[in-house]
Amino acid sequence: MKILYGVQATGNGHFLRSNIIIKELRKKGHNVSIIFSGGDKNSRSRINTLYPDFKPYTYFNGLTFSTDKGKIKYLKTVKDAKLINMYKDIKSFDNEQFDLVITDFEPISSRIAKRKEIPSIGIGHQYAFIFDIPKYKKNPIANTVLRYFAPADYNVGLHWNHFDQPVLPPIINKINIYGKKEIKNKILVYLPWEDNNEVQDFLSCKREYDFHVYSNIDADYEKDNVYWHPFSRKKFLEDLVTSSGVISNAGFEFPSEVLSIGKRLLVKPQIGQTEQLSNAEALKRLDLATTMDYLDKDTLKKWVDSKKNNLEHFIYDVAPIVNWIVNMKWDNIDELMNKYWNNN
Repeated sequence: MKILYGVQATGNGHFLRSNIIIKELRKKGHNVSIIFSGGDKNSRSRINTLYPDFKPYTYFNGLTFSTDKGKIKYLKTVKDAKLINMYKDIKSFDNEQFDLVITDFEPISSRIAKRKEIPSIGIGHQYAFIFDIPKYKKNPIANTVLRYFAPADYNVGLHWNHFDQPVLPPIINKINIYGKKEIKNKILVYLPWEDNNEVQDFLSCKREYDFHVYSNIDADYEKDNVYWHPFSRKKFLEDLVTSSGVISNAGFEFPSEVLSIGKRLLVKPQIGQTEQLSNAEALKRLDLATTMDYLDKDTLKKWVDSKKNNLEHFIYDVAPIVNWIVNMKWDNIDELMNKYWNNN
């Protein structure tokens, strides 16, 4: 098959999941063309450095939510959006007679599929929200954006539980923890949407712990008991497996990795981000993590002594999903449901 694969460039979760599926599609001989859109000025550099297998690819500005100190600014998002340029990108894109479009919540590929009448499949966490799963319902505008940002003809939603809905477990790479000694007072922190000064103040209240924070900075430095690092996937994973707990925003892919190796987890959803607010609700309902609405020092002090969790269901082998895709069984996801929820 000749496949156009669209990847949202705003987070490592989209990169990781798409990379796993694209590798399997190519291994089976399918021709996959990739487009990215969204993200910030560093997104293209991260793709080139961390995921060289994606090359060659096409990059568009697309749509990116504007944020300030961990809170989404919807008016600024609309103001900054270059919708005319996006429309021109969609209209001028050469469809090269694609058989299928797959989108990981990427809006340009989604609309290319609609415009060129190519069948499309949405694969990602966001597509689970089409179904009856735990949701944060206080922002109908945000819920509408989440539903129609990158629509597809067929939806493969991913979540930590099926909630009696046609969704699959998280797709992740298996993390090797064998031979790695856990350090009791070491905590990994990944709060990319938060203000670094506020994170520093938040973590400094627990001086008997060493916090290793990964952020958008140029070089390592330390202040008090907080060790700051620029993002490096290799070093990040090393600190993950040797830490005794993790503090993060309430995304999907990274908390899934944390839970897959049994680390205790404290999450703070990004303010105004409906997906993250809903994720926090689901983690709380499933008793998989401690949640906080803001950088709450009292919650931190209680959490460091909390129990650890482990989630049983993850997708490490995407071959059945790829077979489902290329065999065009798109109306029936029951076989995948049974495979992944019952046999993992």
